[in-house]
Amino acid sequence: MNIEQKQRDNQGKQPSNTPRSVEIEAKLDQAEAYHQAGQLQQAEQICQQILDINPQNADVLNLFGLIACQIGKYEIAGDLINYALEIDPNQPLSPISPACAEQHQDYCRFQHYQVESQGLD
Repeated sequence: MNIEQKQRDNQGKQPSNTPRSVEIEAKLDQAEAYHQAGQLQQAEQICQQILDINPQNADVLNLFGLIACQIGKYEIAGDLINYALEIDPNQPLSPISPACAEQHQDYCRFQHYQVESQGLD
């Protein structure tokens, strides 16, 4: 499911300017702990749970983007991080974000090379 579909599906749910509930805060802390421990699948699952409650939570979108980058889903990572920045332009970027962008560029160059080498352009 892409971000636009997620936004449409979650219209009418908790708006982005609603303060985070204690439950969401606790889940985010747990997701960050899993992420720092390298347990990316668990962190990803918790991020998805939070986004089901509040689909415009910039902190969670940013973390979810970092996880996507770390597992090689560069296009999704870029979309998630950019969406987090649209919601909250003051969103701090993690040191991994520039690395993710660089990896995404490398991925795009590789895809372009693949197309050229197959004569599909």
